[in-house]
Amino acid sequence: PAEKHLVRSELLRVSRPDPSLREHIARLEGGLGRRDDDNPGTRAATSALLSRPDQDEARRKDLTGLYTVTIDDASTVELDDGLSAEPAGDGRVRVFVHIADPTRYLGPEDPLATEARERVRTLYLPHTKMPMLPLALGAEACSLREGVDTPSLTVTAVVRLGDGSLVEGSEDVITTVTGSSARLTYDTVDAMIENKGSNGPVPTPPGALQMLLSAATARRPW
Repeated sequence: PAEKHLVRSELLRVSRPDPSLREHIARLEGGLGRRDDDNPGTRAATSALLSRPDQDEARRKDLTGLYTVTIDDASTVELDDGLSAEPAGDGRVRVFVHIADPTRYLGPEDPLATEARERVRTLYLPHTKMPMLPLALGAEACSLREGVDTPSLTVTAVVRLGDGSLVEGSEDVITTVTGSSARLTYDTVDAMIENKGSNGPVPTPPGALQMLLSAATARRPW
C-alpha cells in the first residue's frame, strides 16, 4: 500500500504541474515578452536587414551542386541545418554539415541579433512558439528550404567507412552557398532505411543518403 501511495502521488505530481509554471506558460503564450513580428518596427528592421549586400559573397564557395537534404519534424519551419556526402575514394566519404548563416544579414550589434542572443533558441510552448529570429529570417531567408539557394557555414570532414575515424587534416569550415535538394522528415528517412512506409515500399534513397547512412553507422562507436 505504501508503494502504491508513493506511485499515485508521483503520478499526480507529474500530471498536475506547479501552478506557477502553468501561469508562466500562459503568460508567455499570451504574449508577455514576446516580439510581435507584425509590428511595423520589427518589419522595418527585418526589411532593412534583408536588403543588405552579402559582405562574404566573393568568398562563398558554391556547394549547390551537392545533393543536400534537411531532416526535421514535419511541422518544423526553421530548417537551420542540412547534410550532404560525396565519395572520397579508398572506402572514404566526405560528409558536409551545412548551417544556415544568419550573419549574412545580421551584424553583432543589430538589435535583432542582441535579442536572438538573449533568446538563445526558438522556444516551443504547448500551443505556440517564440522564434529566436523573426520568421522572415528564421523560417525564410535563413532557412534551408528545398529548391532555394541559402548562405551557409559548412563543416566538412572525410570519414573512413572501415573504422569510422576521420582523416587527419580533412576537417574544414567553409563560408558557402548551399541548396536543399529534399526536405525530409524523420519518419520518411526511417521508412527509406527500412524500405517500408505506411503505403508500402518507398523509393530507394539516393546515393548521397546511402553514403550519409554508411558514415553515420561507421561513426556510431565514436
